[in-house]
Amino acid sequence: MSQTQSYSTHPTPVAAPHEDLRRAVMTGAVDVVAQAGLDALTLREVARRSGVPNTAPARLFRNRDGLMAAVAEEGFLTLFATIDGAVATVPANDPRGRVSAAAVAWTAFASSHTAQYRMMMASNPLSAGPGSGLLRSAMLVFGRLVRFVEQGQAAAKFRTWPAQEQALVMWATLHGLSLLLIDGQLEALGLSTTDATRLGSLVAERVLQGLSA
Repeated sequence: MSQTQSYSTHPTPVAAPHEDLRRAVMTGAVDVVAQAGLDALTLREVARRSGVPNTAPARLFRNRDGLMAAVAEEGFLTLFATIDGAVATVPANDPRGRVSAAAVAWTAFASSHTAQYRMMMASNPLSAGPGSGLLRSAMLVFGRLVRFVEQGQAAAKFRTWPAQEQALVMWATLHGLSLLLIDGQLEALGLSTTDATRLGSLVAERVLQGLSA
Protein backbone atom coordinates (compact mmCIF):
# COMPACT_ATOMS: atom_id res chain seq x y z
CA MET A 1 0.00 0.00 0.00
CA SER A 2 1.43 3.32 -1.02
CA GLN A 3 2.21 5.81 1.71
CA THR A 4 3.54 8.54 -0.54
CA GLN A 5 0.74 9.07 -3.05
CA SER A 6 -0.27 12.70 -3.05
CA TYR A 7 -3.62 14.23 -3.85
CA SER A 8 -4.65 17.68 -5.00
CA THR A 9 -5.91 20.04 -2.34
CA HIS A 10 -9.44 20.02 -3.73
CA PRO A 11 -9.86 16.81 -5.71
CA THR A 12 -13.03 16.24 -7.68
CA PRO A 13 -15.02 13.28 -6.30
CA VAL A 14 -15.00 10.43 -8.78
CA ALA A 15 -17.20 7.41 -9.33
CA ALA A 16 -15.37 4.09 -9.09
CA PRO A 17 -16.14 0.37 -8.89
CA HIS A 18 -16.49 -0.95 -5.35
CA GLU A 19 -12.99 -2.45 -5.05
CA ASP A 20 -11.33 0.59 -6.62
CA LEU A 21 -13.24 2.83 -4.25
CA ARG A 22 -12.30 0.70 -1.27
CA ARG A 23 -8.65 0.79 -2.30
CA ALA A 24 -8.74 4.55 -2.78
CA VAL A 25 -10.20 5.09 0.71
CA MET A 26 -7.70 2.76 2.40
CA THR A 27 -4.80 4.38 0.57
CA GLY A 28 -6.15 7.78 1.54
CA ALA A 29 -6.30 6.74 5.18
CA VAL A 30 -2.64 5.70 5.16
CA ASP A 31 -1.73 8.97 3.46
CA VAL A 32 -3.51 10.99 6.14
CA VAL A 33 -1.64 9.16 8.92
CA ALA A 34 1.67 9.44 7.06
CA GLN A 35 1.31 13.18 6.59
CA ALA A 36 -0.54 14.32 9.71
CA GLY A 37 -0.62 11.47 12.25
CA LEU A 38 -3.36 9.31 13.71
CA ASP A 39 -5.14 12.21 15.37
CA ALA A 40 -5.88 13.70 11.95
CA LEU A 41 -7.57 10.54 10.69
CA THR A 42 -11.23 11.26 10.08
CA LEU A 43 -13.56 9.91 7.42
CA ARG A 44 -14.09 13.38 6.02
CA GLU A 45 -10.36 14.04 5.72
CA VAL A 46 -9.83 10.66 4.08
CA ALA A 47 -12.55 11.42 1.53
CA ARG A 48 -11.03 14.82 0.82
CA ARG A 49 -7.53 13.51 0.31
CA SER A 50 -8.53 10.48 -1.73
CA GLY A 51 -10.94 12.33 -4.00
CA VAL A 52 -13.98 10.16 -3.30
CA PRO A 53 -17.53 11.20 -2.33
CA ASN A 54 -17.82 12.29 1.30
CA THR A 55 -20.19 9.42 2.04
CA ALA A 56 -17.91 6.71 0.61
CA PRO A 57 -15.71 5.98 3.67
CA ALA A 58 -18.70 5.57 6.00
CA ARG A 59 -20.58 3.49 3.45
CA LEU A 60 -17.63 1.14 2.98
CA PHE A 61 -16.22 0.94 6.51
CA ARG A 62 -18.99 2.29 8.75
CA ASN A 63 -16.73 4.42 10.93
CA ARG A 64 -13.12 5.38 11.68
CA ASP A 65 -12.50 2.20 13.67
CA GLY A 66 -13.79 0.08 10.80
CA LEU A 67 -11.45 1.81 8.37
CA MET A 68 -8.52 1.42 10.77
CA ALA A 69 -9.33 -2.27 11.18
CA ALA A 70 -9.37 -2.85 7.43
CA VAL A 71 -5.99 -1.18 6.94
CA ALA A 72 -4.58 -3.01 9.96
CA GLU A 73 -5.88 -6.38 8.77
CA GLU A 74 -4.20 -5.91 5.41
CA GLY A 75 -1.02 -4.83 7.18
CA PHE A 76 -0.87 -7.95 9.36
CA LEU A 77 -1.46 -10.15 6.32
CA THR A 78 1.38 -8.38 4.52
CA LEU A 79 3.64 -8.71 7.56
CA PHE A 80 2.79 -12.42 7.74
CA ALA A 81 3.65 -12.88 4.06
CA THR A 82 6.85 -10.88 4.53
CA ILE A 83 7.97 -13.09 7.41
CA ASP A 84 7.06 -16.25 5.52
CA GLY A 85 9.02 -15.05 2.53
CA ALA A 86 12.03 -14.25 4.68
CA VAL A 87 12.16 -17.70 6.29
CA ALA A 88 11.34 -19.63 3.11
CA THR A 89 15.01 -20.33 2.41
CA VAL A 90 15.89 -21.09 6.03
CA PRO A 91 15.73 -24.84 6.80
CA ALA A 92 13.13 -25.97 9.31
CA ASN A 93 15.92 -27.53 11.38
CA ASP A 94 17.48 -24.08 11.86
CA PRO A 95 15.06 -22.43 14.31
CA ARG A 96 17.60 -19.79 15.31
CA GLY A 97 17.98 -18.77 11.68
CA ARG A 98 14.22 -18.60 11.29
CA VAL A 99 13.78 -16.34 14.30
CA SER A 100 16.57 -14.08 13.05
CA ALA A 101 15.07 -13.88 9.56
CA ALA A 102 11.64 -13.12 11.01
CA ALA A 103 13.03 -10.33 13.19
CA VAL A 104 14.77 -8.67 10.25
CA ALA A 105 11.62 -8.99 8.14
CA TRP A 106 9.49 -7.44 10.90
CA THR A 107 11.67 -4.38 11.43
CA ALA A 108 12.15 -3.90 7.69
CA PHE A 109 8.38 -4.01 7.18
CA ALA A 110 7.74 -1.50 9.95
CA SER A 111 10.39 0.85 8.57
CA SER A 112 8.96 0.75 5.04
CA HIS A 113 5.26 0.87 6.02
CA THR A 114 5.43 3.34 8.88
CA ALA A 115 1.93 4.80 8.67
CA GLN A 116 0.26 1.45 8.14
CA TYR A 117 2.30 -0.04 10.98
CA ARG A 118 1.08 2.69 13.33
CA MET A 119 -2.50 1.90 12.32
CA MET A 120 -1.93 -1.82 12.86
CA MET A 121 -0.64 -1.34 16.37
CA ALA A 122 -3.20 1.32 17.26
CA SER A 123 -6.07 -1.00 16.33
CA ASN A 124 -7.64 -3.36 18.86
CA PRO A 125 -8.18 -6.80 17.31
CA LEU A 126 -10.39 -7.93 20.19
CA SER A 127 -12.75 -4.97 19.85
CA ALA A 128 -13.57 -6.08 16.32
CA GLY A 129 -14.98 -9.37 17.59
CA PRO A 130 -13.67 -12.93 17.93
CA GLY A 131 -14.29 -13.75 14.27
CA SER A 132 -12.94 -10.53 12.81
CA GLY A 133 -10.47 -10.47 9.97
CA LEU A 134 -8.23 -8.18 12.01
CA LEU A 135 -7.99 -10.65 14.87
CA ARG A 136 -7.38 -13.57 12.53
CA SER A 137 -4.61 -11.75 10.68
CA ALA A 138 -2.90 -10.62 13.90
CA MET A 139 -3.07 -14.17 15.22
CA LEU A 140 -1.47 -15.46 12.03
CA VAL A 141 1.61 -13.39 12.80
CA PHE A 142 1.67 -14.32 16.47
CA GLY A 143 1.06 -17.97 15.62
CA ARG A 144 4.04 -17.97 13.30
CA LEU A 145 6.29 -16.75 16.14
CA VAL A 146 4.88 -19.45 18.38
CA ARG A 147 5.64 -22.03 15.70
CA PHE A 148 9.27 -20.89 15.46
CA VAL A 149 9.64 -21.36 19.22
CA GLU A 150 8.02 -24.79 19.07
CA GLN A 151 10.41 -25.83 16.31
CA GLY A 152 13.34 -24.73 18.45
CA GLN A 153 11.99 -26.64 21.44
CA ALA A 154 11.45 -29.77 19.34
CA ALA A 155 15.09 -29.55 18.27
CA ALA A 156 16.14 -29.10 21.93
CA LYS A 157 17.67 -25.72 21.07
CA PHE A 158 15.18 -23.49 22.94
CA ARG A 159 14.13 -23.52 26.56
CA THR A 160 10.96 -25.43 27.44
CA TRP A 161 9.18 -22.36 28.78
CA PRO A 162 5.63 -21.94 27.37
CA ALA A 163 5.96 -21.20 23.66
CA GLN A 164 3.31 -18.48 23.71
CA GLU A 165 5.15 -16.61 26.46
CA GLN A 166 8.40 -16.72 24.52
CA ALA A 167 6.62 -15.59 21.36
CA LEU A 168 5.13 -12.71 23.34
CA VAL A 169 8.63 -11.63 24.36
CA MET A 170 9.65 -11.61 20.68
CA TRP A 171 6.52 -9.68 19.67
CA ALA A 172 7.00 -7.05 22.37
CA THR A 173 10.71 -6.67 21.63
CA LEU A 174 10.28 -6.34 17.87
CA HIS A 175 7.35 -3.96 18.26
CA GLY A 176 9.26 -1.75 20.67
CA LEU A 177 12.29 -1.64 18.39
CA SER A 178 10.09 -0.87 15.40
CA LEU A 179 8.47 2.09 17.13
CA LEU A 180 11.87 3.43 18.17
CA LEU A 181 13.00 3.15 14.56
CA ILE A 182 10.03 4.82 12.92
CA ASP A 183 9.84 7.53 15.58
CA GLY A 184 13.49 8.40 15.01
CA GLN A 185 14.33 8.00 18.69
CA LEU A 186 17.39 5.79 18.28
CA GLU A 187 19.63 8.62 17.11
CA ALA A 188 19.19 10.33 20.47
CA LEU A 189 20.50 7.20 22.19
CA GLY A 190 23.82 7.51 20.39
CA LEU A 191 23.63 4.12 18.69
CA SER A 192 26.19 3.47 16.00
CA THR A 193 23.53 2.30 13.55
CA THR A 194 19.84 2.86 12.99
CA ASP A 195 19.65 0.43 10.08
CA ALA A 196 16.52 -1.73 10.46
CA THR A 197 18.19 -4.88 9.13
CA ARG A 198 21.21 -4.71 11.42
CA LEU A 199 19.13 -3.81 14.46
CA GLY A 200 16.67 -6.58 13.70
CA SER A 201 19.55 -9.05 13.62
CA LEU A 202 21.02 -7.63 16.83
CA VAL A 203 17.75 -7.85 18.74
CA ALA A 204 17.09 -11.35 17.40
CA GLU A 205 20.49 -12.49 18.59
CA ARG A 206 19.87 -11.14 22.09
CA VAL A 207 16.43 -12.74 22.25
CA LEU A 208 17.86 -16.03 21.01
CA GLN A 209 20.47 -15.95 23.77
CA GLY A 210 17.62 -15.90 26.24
CA LEU A 211 15.71 -18.65 24.45
CA SER A 212 18.63 -21.00 24.01
CA ALA A 213 18.56 -24.16 26.07
